[in-house]
Order: sequence, then C-alpha cells, then structure tokens
Amino acid sequence: FGAYRPVWRSDGSRVSFRTGVCTLASVPANPPVGEFVSEPLFGGKNPLGTCTWDWGPTPALANQLLYTENAGGDSSIYRITEGGTHPGTKLMTFSDIQYQLLIDLHWLPDGSGFLFSNQTLMRDSSNIFHYDFASRKVNQVTHLENEFARTFTISPDGKSIVFERAKTVDKDQEADLWIARIDGGNMRLLVRNGFEPSWSR
Repeated sequence: FGAYRPVWRSDGSRVSFRTGVCTLASVPANPPVGEFVSEPLFGGKNPLGTCTWDWGPTPALANQLLYTENAGGDSSIYRITEGGTHPGTKLMTFSDIQYQLLIDLHWLPDGSGFLFSNQTLMRDSSNIFHYDFASRKVNQVTHLENEFARTFTISPDGKSIVFERAKTVDKDQEADLWIARIDGGNMRLLVRNGFEPSWSR
C-alpha cells in the first residue's frame, strides 16, 4: 500500500501519510525501532477520497485537519479535529460531481485560509485557488489555460508560492517551477524541469 505525500504536524511530533487507496494515518517522529506503529487520523471509518489534506500550521491549530471527501454526492473540503469522525465542518465544494480529486491542498502559514489546486471538469487546465476563512470566499490565484498548476508550496511568510507549471496533469510528465505572489501577481519562471516544490521552514 505504501506511504505517500508525507505531511508534518506543526509541532514536529508526528508525520502523516496516505496509503495507495487514500486512507490517512500518522506515525510519531521517533517511532520505536523495528516496529510499525501508525494511528489513523480519523475516528471511525476513513472517508473516501482523502488524497489531499493538511495539518494546521500554528500551535493553536496543530490538531486541526483540512481534508477532501468525494463520495457524499459531491467533492468537497472539510475541517475536523484530529481523531474526529467524518463529516467534519464542510467548508466548500470544489466539484458538484462525486469522485473528483484535488491536485494539492495547503493551509496558509497564519491559519487564515488555504490554497488548493484543482482542474476543470474538461480536464484541460488546472489552477490554484485561495479560500479565506473570515469571508468564506474563494478567489482564483493563477489563470492558466491549456496548462496545469499542479503541486505547490507556500513561503513561510505566506507572501509567495512556488508551483509546478506543466502541459499535462500527469505527475510523471515534465514540469517547470514558477514563483508568484500569493495573489498570483509577478509570476515568473524559477527553474526548468523541477518537481514537487517544498519551501524550507
């Protein structure tokens, strides 16, 4: 089943991961040698489609999770306390169709909202969007056509993003890394033939 897309808890105590069928679990930062000790992130049954998630970025939000679910009649993003039972609080629907998957999802460093990358229903492009908790509004950050904004990372000060910009959504196809302001302005090439950006914290 493997362990994919590792995400650290903000206090550094645990690292979470997903299996090949998108069930979520976590392990302590210093597990016992020679033992497999994982714990589920949800109480009860893992919801379907939790292929993208993130842990809260601040001490006050360390036990909070953002996650996707796509079998409840639509495909949406939820928030829940770690160990809670799905459904948590439904924040937004990113597709009216079931079984759709986000490309990436990350909480903003100050906890005020999150960014996510999502492709169109026609699957001819994907872009990055910003959800704000206070206003509950979604704003589009990038405006690519016939191109794909795939995985991305947010700078520690929350002012910039680096993202994969590619001709296809397929992760095994080449991409370049582009950098932009958090609002999508001043977009420019950072490096060619780059994958899976991760900003140092």
